[in-house]
Amino acid sequence: MARNSTPAVPEKGMQVYGSDAGRLGDIRRIEGDFLVVDQGILRDDLYIPRSVVDRIDQQGRVVLTLSKDEVKSRGWTDPALGGAITVSGQPAEHRPDALNQVSTTATPGMDDVINVDTIEFDDRPDMDTNRTE
Repeated sequence: MARNSTPAVPEKGMQVYGSDAGRLGDIRRIEGDFLVVDQGILRDDLYIPRSVVDRIDQQGRVVLTLSKDEVKSRGWTDPALGGAITVSGQPAEHRPDALNQVSTTATPGMDDVINVDTIEFDDRPDMDTNRTE
């Protein structure tokens, strides 16, 4: 019986394909929970979460659970966001000045429905829960 030499986990240099067989590029490196995929000259790298990796096929290619177009529509090109998307599916926004806002993110590739109600913060002094009387 021939030994299968296909790696069990994604590695640098492997080709990455969407579920529709659309080629996205080659893995440049792995950063934590993300595959950094080189799309070629004049294109930003993609930061693809490992959570959307479906399998490594017999040719040693990484196949995702999302199509090429779905991956491209996620906006996973900003390393500061680490592939984060908002509940609406739009790229997350880094806003250090927005200290009283709540940011909700969803795990890419999940089909769960997330309902978010408006959250308001009351900063009146009489609402201080750390106060002792």
